[in-house]
This record gives sequence, structure tokens and C-alpha cells, in this order.
Amino acid sequence: SQNLATSPTLSRDGTHLIVPGEMAMIYSLSLRSTSTLPALSVVATTFTDHAAGAVVAPPLSLGRLLLICENDRADSARLRLWDAGNPTQSLTELDSARTNGQVRDVPVLRGNQLVVPSTGEQFAAFAVTDDAGRAGISPIGQYRADQARMSDQLNAPLFVALGADGQFWSAGTAFRRFEIASDSIRMDSNSTAAGIASQPLQMEGDYFFVGRKPRFTDAVTFSAIDREKLVSPWRCIVGDTPLELLATRDEGIFWVGESGSLYTLGKNRLMQGGGDSKAGTDIDLPANILKPIRATALHDQRMVVSAVGDTKTLILFNNSGQLTTKYPLPDLLEADPVLLDDGLVLPLPGRLKYLPLSSTKKSVQDWIDPVGEVQQHRWAYLVRIDDREFIACESSGRLSRIQLRQGDAPHLAEVAKLQLDHPIDVRPILRGDSLYLADSAGNCRQLNVRSFDIDGQRQFAPPIRRLWSVDKTTLISAGDGKLYCLADGKALPENWTFEINQLEPIGQAIIEGDSVWIGCRDGTILVLNAKTGAVTRRINLPQSLSLGVRRIKDTMIAVAVDGTIYRIEQ
Repeated sequence: SQNLATSPTLSRDGTHLIVPGEMAMIYSLSLRSTSTLPALSVVATTFTDHAAGAVVAPPLSLGRLLLICENDRADSARLRLWDAGNPTQSLTELDSARTNGQVRDVPVLRGNQLVVPSTGEQFAAFAVTDDAGRAGISPIGQYRADQARMSDQLNAPLFVALGADGQFWSAGTAFRRFEIASDSIRMDSNSTAAGIASQPLQMEGDYFFVGRKPRFTDAVTFSAIDREKLVSPWRCIVGDTPLELLATRDEGIFWVGESGSLYTLGKNRLMQGGGDSKAGTDIDLPANILKPIRATALHDQRMVVSAVGDTKTLILFNNSGQLTTKYPLPDLLEADPVLLDDGLVLPLPGRLKYLPLSSTKKSVQDWIDPVGEVQQHRWAYLVRIDDREFIACESSGRLSRIQLRQGDAPHLAEVAKLQLDHPIDVRPILRGDSLYLADSAGNCRQLNVRSFDIDGQRQFAPPIRRLWSVDKTTLISAGDGKLYCLADGKALPENWTFEINQLEPIGQAIIEGDSVWIGCRDGTILVLNAKTGAVTRRINLPQSLSLGVRRIKDTMIAVAVDGTIYRIEQ
């Protein structure tokens, strides 16, 4: 008649199921049929008076006792004990105890030792007895492993495994080892496997098998860890979504995954297929990453990776996938940087900073957002024009053409600007002297990149999802489920349209002969006739795509969300 508060548990003799209800009830269900009662019939109920949502962790059977952790306060939980020796009758409540933090994960019992994990990566140890006349739990000690401020805590799940000699191990924000003394808990000063725990601990021999995720990604790192030395002989990363991919000089590929790993495949290895267990290496990122890492492909086939943690770092890779230089960052990048005259333009909050990549270059004065403007600006996109100029797009819809000026005092200067009525939704594209952009109202414009004069304009159903430059035409994915191929002109006339319906195009649109190749999020690859828009081929891959399709020399590949590379026969 009501929802379950959490998972049920079995009685000590295995004949009854103890079920906590959401509305302050404990139900005892018989698992055996009799002449008068069928199996799973309610034989007893107990009123607990707990608030809805206060019980999250499953109840735990402590011999003849039943433990229910009730989060009755914001900063602590009540550990409520019930005598469940006779599950056919209402349970009798015994004296309760209290622990710091809220209990959301399963407590663990071994022998007479109980460990209760709670938020803030806290652990409380208790001695348990279910002897008649003195049944209950006695506190031993508490320990807090995560000393971060409340606002910085990850609220990672806590998985605990108890061992012999009062030892226990936990996986939360790291893998740690503890020892229960007579009146306290002591933690090993070493820890390993930093990240958010993704699964319960498993032990085989001297090793625990630990899975964890870095922040801001679904990639799982799985490793074996020595339970005493806390060292790992190997690890495996699965599901590492590629952020950006580039071709190498030898017609291989390299890419950066969300976990902060760099992967490289040579041409021959790419052609062979199969699995590769040694393709990835760690990027030396700051500790305690606070934001998703950013990977940007530069126009000269180099790649820039930026990360923010205990420090802020920018890392430059050459077109062979090798790390060349690391630079400290003064602040978080708000958009992808662009390369001008062997220097990077960094879109930092409130300013554009020029970072020379050569020690022989003079320092360049930053461009600062105009002082006194009421509206708060945030950089959305930078679009490179040439070695001296680029377009800076702000989230408010403001466009600026910025120029790198040399001389006695090199500086970045704004030489043209345009304020649009609506924000820019997707990355603008540049073809020749024309800049094509779309705003949140569905307006698509062709602007002269120097003067910002409007050379063409057309209204589409919002939201516009993507723009591509294909040969001498523009492709646009609009909110009405259609793909439009547009020619240049005052009204941006269409050459053809194609119904993509629920498909979500991603990545690049690639011209191959008379065909346009487009990858879609669900794993569909569309091959369209570039002149008519007719489908000449449809390929269905078995999983979702991350970067869509890419061309590596004469090879077409598709990049999946878990890092799988599909080579497509053309």
C-alpha cells in the first residue's frame, strides 16, 4: 500500500523479509506458505515514526537485531536498533545511537564489529552484541577522512569492506585503509585510486579490485590494489569519451579522453582493428580537477589541453601527439583558444590574453572588456581569420573583430563590433570573407568578416543545432528536423533540404567526392549526394558517437563515446 523506503533485508533465520516502508512502517513478510497464509504475506507491522525519505541505506541484520539508519537531522543520523528475534510479532525498539553525517550507504558487519559510513567520508565503529539482556551497540570511535569544506565535498558513494584484526578498507573519493583500535579509528596516511567510487569493493587474495570515475566524466578506471601496501600493478580505463581527435604525421591518430588520458594509434595499428591495451598514457594534469578538462584542435594540427584543479595548466601537443610545453594559466578558459602568429589567444573572464609560444616574442597587452558596462559578458567562441585577426563572440550576442598589432607596444585591439539582438547558439563558421552565424531566435546571417555588413539573412525554426561549411555551400541543422543546404545570396536560397527528424548530427560534415558524410549521435552515419541531398548510403553503428566522422588521409573513421574507432569502407 506504500512505496519502499529502501531495500529489504532477510531475518536471521531466513524465513521472513523485513521491509521498511516510506511512511513510518516496518513490515515483516513471511516467505513460507501455510494452510492459511500464502508466501509473501504480511504477518506483522511495526510503527517507526520516521519521516518520509529519512531512511536511505538498507536495513542491516545484526544477528537477532535489526539496524535502521534514520537521517533525522541535517548533520547527523540516528542508528535505531530493533529486536527482530521473533519476526512474526511487532519489533521491539532498543536504545539508539547517533553518528555524524547522514547515512546513505550500507553499513558493514564482521563478527561483532560494525562500521557505519556517512557523508563527509566519515566512519563510525561500534561493538555489537545480541545476547539477551544486554543486546545493543557500543561506540568505539569515529574518523573523518575527507577534510574538505562542505561546499567542496563530492558526496561520493562509500563502499566499505571489513577484514580481520580490526582492519577495514573504503572506496569513496580514494581507496583507504583503516584500523579499529580499542577506542578509536586510525587511518593509513597513504591513499590511492583518487576519484569517485563506481562500484562495491571486491577482494581476491591480497588484492582489492577497485573501480572509480574521475570528476565530470563517466569513464571508469578499474585497477587491482594491494590491500596492505596500497599499490597497484595495473589499471584499465573503459568508457573514456574522446574530447578531440587529430591526425598524426604518419597518418595515425591521437586523441584526448575526458579522464585526462592521451591515446595514440599508428597507421598500421589503425588499419588492423581489434583491441589495444597500451594505447593510453596519463597527461600530467593538476591534482583535484575542479572543472571538465578542455581539449582544442588548432588550425596547424596541434592540440591544446587546459585543466583547472589545485593549479591551472595549459598543455600543448604537437601534431605527432607528443607533449611539447606546459604553461601556467592565470584563470579558467571560457572558450576554446585560437592560434595567431605562434601565440595563443586565451579567452579569460573579462579579457583576451595573448600567450606567446616562443620566448623570442614580445609580451602583448591584453584586450579588456569595456569598463562600466552593466551587462556581464562571457566568451562563447573565438573564430580565427588569419595570423593577425580573429572574431570574438560573447554569450550576449556581441561580436568583435580583434587585431594583433605589433610595434613598440604590441597589443590586442578591437577594430569592429556588432551587437546582435539574441545570443549565439552554435559555433560560427568562416568561408572566405564571409562569417556565417546563427542566433537563439533562429536567424542565420552571412556577414562580411571585415565590416560586419549583412550579405544574406534567413529565418529558420529554432533552435539551430549546427552549422557546417561544405565546399561552396552552408549546411544548417534547424529545429524543424530538417537539414538545409544553402547557397550564398541575400535570402540564403536553399539548394536542397533533407528530413533528419530525430537524428542529432554531431562533429564535422565531410566532403568525399560528390558525397557529404555526417555522423549522428545515435550511431547513424548519413552519406548524402552533395548536389541533391538524396541519401546514397546509411550506416548504423552499434553504439553512440562522440566526435562523429573524421577523415584521416584516405581513411574515413567514426569515433564512439567509449573511444572505439570504427574504420568505414568507402
